[in-house]
Amino acid sequence: MVCDTHCHFFSSRFLELLTQGTEVSGDRAVAVSTKLGWDPPGTPEELADRWVAELDRHTVARVALIASVPGDEASVRTAVIRHPTRFVGFFTLFLAVFVAIAFFLSRSAASGAGPPRRPAAAGRCLGNGTSETV
Repeated sequence: MVCDTHCHFFSSRFLELLTQGTEVSGDRAVAVSTKLGWDPPGTPEELADRWVAELDRHTVARVALIASVPGDEASVRTAVIRHPTRFVGFFTLFLAVFVAIAFFLSRSAASGAGPPRRPAAAGRCLGNGTSETV
């Protein structure tokens, strides 16, 4: 079984967010797609269906779809809900979350509290309501 763990889901929302602040007339996703020579993504459902057709064509069983920018989580969520046996969703966290975690870890280390405990989910594959050790 072939699985891919790093697939960016370039949805219409992604292209809209990516081009904020630039002068693009009309539908941003269509304009950017056309300029790049890509097919316009369409709705998240349409894009998810196209992905599944490509996965089938290349005999890929399952992929991790990545919401590439904060604000596009709903597109990936829609794809995962539409094809739960084919997609697992990954999401980008805001930089502030990483800064807060780094601050917490540095304070814990400085206080002599030792390293943080291993999360219960570490080393486990979670998806479709199941959990398997990896």
